Amino acid sequence: MAQQQKAAPLPEDIRTKLQNALDSKLDFVGGFSFSKAHTNAPNPSLRIQGLGAVGVPLSSRDAEAIKGKAGQAPSSLGAKRTIDGCVKSTWVMNAKLVTFANPEWGTFMQTAAEQACKALGVKYTSSRPRCEPYELLLNETGSQFLPRVNTSKADGVFATVLVILPSEYTGGETHLSHNGVRVTYDPSHASFNTTTVMAWYTGVMREVKPIKSGCQFAISFNLIHTATSPPPTIPMDSSFIVKVRQVLLSWKGMSGASVPKKIVYLLGYMSSKAFLSEYPILTKNDPKVSLLQQVCKELEFSLGTATVVCSLSGTVIDDRGSDDDEYCCGYPPYTEARSNNHLVFSNIEEREATVEDLVTLDGTKLSARLEIDAATETIPADLSKDVEHEDHDDQDWGGYGISVGLRVLPFLRIM
Repeated sequence: MAQQQKAAPLPEDIRTKLQNALDSKLDFVGGFSFSKAHTNAPNPSLRIQGLGAVGVPLSSRDAEAIKGKAGQAPSSLGAKRTIDGCVKSTWVMNAKLVTFANPEWGTFMQTAAEQACKALGVKYTSSRPRCEPYELLLNETGSQFLPRVNTSKADGVFATVLVILPSEYTGGETHLSHNGVRVTYDPSHASFNTTTVMAWYTGVMREVKPIKSGCQFAISFNLIHTATSPPPTIPMDSSFIVKVRQVLLSWKGMSGASVPKKIVYLLGYMSSKAFLSEYPILTKNDPKVSLLQQVCKELEFSLGTATVVCSLSGTVIDDRGSDDDEYCCGYPPYTEARSNNHLVFSNIEEREATVEDLVTLDGTKLSARLEIDAATETIPADLSKDVEHEDHDDQDWGGYGISVGLRVLPFLRIM
């Protein structure tokens, strides 16, 4: 007797299982990089051996003096160099030649290291990391760092902290990526009076775009794990990935006309169309998107973002109260004195949700509108209702008791 085959899951089970997987909490909350700008950071009161005091913001005179010292130092301590064709026009000096005369600088760096560790998901009190100066860097006009994976410089080093001191320059955007997830930091904004602290895990791909003008002045530090436990590593939420992978594999193995070709998933925060154009910001603020991208790339699923537009029609009133009989009966004559924020529905006659402006995660436009089957292809099932009861990104009122409210959010499209 032939063994009876197990029935394939129903299409609606895929939607439910995918929703449960995507709604599950992450085991680990952290990122592979960090950046923070400080407008009130203390002056480190830098002193360089054989050169003396160097002020910040960095002057062109001190920049030339540093280049002269670096050029005179042995290659192991400082020189203009090219490493495997990756670094161009970068002057490097061993941080052992540098001292910090301002005692407040040590307190600032300890706080900066703690903030970086928290963002990277490292338990500072357990790891007890030591933030050790490594190199002084002067990147002049034309300097760039081509894509390269940062490797461990010594035992226990699990991350790099780069402190960009005040100096006047443009360009030098930093691109960091890991497992297909990419973030971009531009520390050149207000660079003349801002100290920027950046950090990233060992094993992360780093690229620095060319300095367009001026000089970028920075000091790199190693974050060194000093506890007896294994050193921190790049965060990976394995349970979330396992759950999502199982659902996608099940979906991929199904066939038939009733199987959904795509599913849209409403993320749990409000956004805007302008926000959706900045994919690095999206991944930075939602770690689930980053992890989901990894699984979709592995299993050859398409992933994108779009906006959900909710349209409501009905009669409106002013919740502040009004003695305007015509207005109270549902006709809202528009005047500057009447704020749209005070118009509310007394009765909703029609509602509709549409998905518009579909783009890939790198920003490539795919279509102006996406046709969806609300019965099988949306999470949540009642997309319009969920959008309607949240704050909107924009709204427009007009006509006889007619309202069009926009609640714009990103969504995930899996095909």
